[in-house]
Amino acid sequence: MAIRGAGSKRTARDFVLTRDGFDTLARSLRTRASRGQAAPVRLRGPVFDGSVTDFVRTAVPLPLAAERLPGILADATAGGVPVVVAADSDLPPCCLGPELRRHEALQAGPGAAPSHADRYFGAACRGCALSDRCPGLSCAYAVLVGDDGLRRLRPNDLPTGLRPRARRPARRVGPADWRKQARETLTGRPGRALRVGDLLPLDRLPALACILPWTRLDLFPGGKPPARHTYGPCCSVFPKEMRSAPPGASPAELFDSDWMQDFRRAMLAGEPERLCRETCPMLQMRNARLEDHVLAGGPAPFVEAQLDRVEAILDGRLRLDMGPEMLHLPPVSACNYDCLMCEWGEDGTLDDELSDVFWTGLGRLLPGLKRVLVSSAGEPLLSPAFRRFVASFPFADAPWLELTMVTNASLLDERTVETLGRVPRCDVVVSLNAATAATYRRVNRGLPLARIRPKIDLLRTAFADGRLRGGLVYSMVLLRANHHELVDFCELAERDGAGVRLMLPYYDRGGQSSLTDRRVMETSLADLETVLRERCGKGWWNNWIRDVLFVAKLLRRRLDDGVEAPLP
Repeated sequence: MAIRGAGSKRTARDFVLTRDGFDTLARSLRTRASRGQAAPVRLRGPVFDGSVTDFVRTAVPLPLAAERLPGILADATAGGVPVVVAADSDLPPCCLGPELRRHEALQAGPGAAPSHADRYFGAACRGCALSDRCPGLSCAYAVLVGDDGLRRLRPNDLPTGLRPRARRPARRVGPADWRKQARETLTGRPGRALRVGDLLPLDRLPALACILPWTRLDLFPGGKPPARHTYGPCCSVFPKEMRSAPPGASPAELFDSDWMQDFRRAMLAGEPERLCRETCPMLQMRNARLEDHVLAGGPAPFVEAQLDRVEAILDGRLRLDMGPEMLHLPPVSACNYDCLMCEWGEDGTLDDELSDVFWTGLGRLLPGLKRVLVSSAGEPLLSPAFRRFVASFPFADAPWLELTMVTNASLLDERTVETLGRVPRCDVVVSLNAATAATYRRVNRGLPLARIRPKIDLLRTAFADGRLRGGLVYSMVLLRANHHELVDFCELAERDGAGVRLMLPYYDRGGQSSLTDRRVMETSLADLETVLRERCGKGWWNNWIRDVLFVAKLLRRRLDDGVEAPLP
């Protein structure tokens, strides 16, 4: 790309460097040197504007930058043309070789380095001599391009005279007293939160691709008789295998089982692919790393339980003796709908309902249990035992406890909303899958949307007036039958003040997978990019946009590779 801006000699001119732009950059700098033009040039990479296709094709891979940039920068210096690399350029100092002092984030004077909380740092960043000063990568770059090429710099790699400049918060502490700072910040302070990465330096944190084996337990209907469920550390479609849960085993026993310990070994060895599918969004989006783990404020026992878990992860323990922080459960596999993409309307049963004894036993997981997510299958409100749990569990003894309920909303009424209001925080995910009544009927095959809409409005009102504390989310599985409503679906959610959960279908039930038709994938990707463009620059990096970005990335990859087949 050409240098942009015509400012004075004191004004840096931006050059947007793409993966095909190195020769153009070198020629431009040579021309400026031959003409005696001394105005500084400021290099930056492409900025993600919502187009996944454009970004993955123009953003500079770090190995290519490390190969080409040092020589170009050295030639520019020799020619008298000052060049600086922008702090938010996705060109970190480690790819500049001997010219790393050209990085804006390392130069004296007012800096423009973005906040660490908004940036991505890879495993190689641990122990890097510039870890407190480097701006890392943008989240979009890390997800769409990757972090291959990040390099750990040692103190001897830094040029003489490069002055250190502290960029982390002044209260950032070392390993000896991180628990003390966490207690002071969180104990007795509900609503307060701390990232582990804000308590401990990167070089103290293990480079784990995912910490879910230390924090989460999932149950799923099925298993070899007499088992009624399988189990693992995340949703059943992402591990390569789910093991049968022994009948009568408690969540605490399953959580410390040999099977869960195998997942912890795989993460500690840096081999998540041994047990996990590459399509797992947690791995692809890198959003289950220890540095991003959030510690919540609350009563002292709850805070201490969270700190004990972090300590266990830091120590690489295989057995925790504390139970999971998050439980993902199917109260029952039966469902009163028969959605196109889901087998439970046809195959679900009331016979595998989790019992009152099971639900009452969750109290033994306190104070370590933080969140319960239902359902991984079936309609949770069909379970009388689950309803009794919500109506009778002593939530006053666990004011930090969160419940996320995935429901088709058909059984919601005023009494149910009043009962859900007992939960300290209750997020409701409505499996909507459509923006219009006709598509809703075709996909969900249950009550008409006209009867569901008042129930959704009941939820919206309850969240607005404080009877429910939490958030409302609309869910869509992207199918052949509904992909054309994707943009309208996201707009509907925005109008209603709801979040979005967007998923790709697994398998190809009823021939509805959107991943078996190139035209459908192309249309869906274009619509996803429309959604992303509308959100960029609006504080957009939130959980539901991560879902959209993951789906867009997977579609782009499959289109490029010519893959037309269902997942997994």
